[in-house]
Amino acid sequence: NRTYRQKDIDMILYIKDLLYTKKFTIDGARSVISGRKTAPEENNISESFSEKQKVIFGKIKDDLTAILNIITE
Repeated sequence: NRTYRQKDIDMILYIKDLLYTKKFTIDGARSVISGRKTAPEENNISESFSEKQKVIFGKIKDDLTAILNIITE
């Protein structure tokens, strides 16, 4: 039986997140991982935006969704 270290499990979960949640290709995920020097940490891009920016992005998303609904009807 093979035993896995927590570092291995974290890397597998990080790869899964890149491929399925963030929609990276395998080559794209590979290049992101090769640029990493430490074990993967939880990265959240939205943490770099202020609350005001998040509100603006939310409004833009709502407007785009409304436009999409209009043109698909």
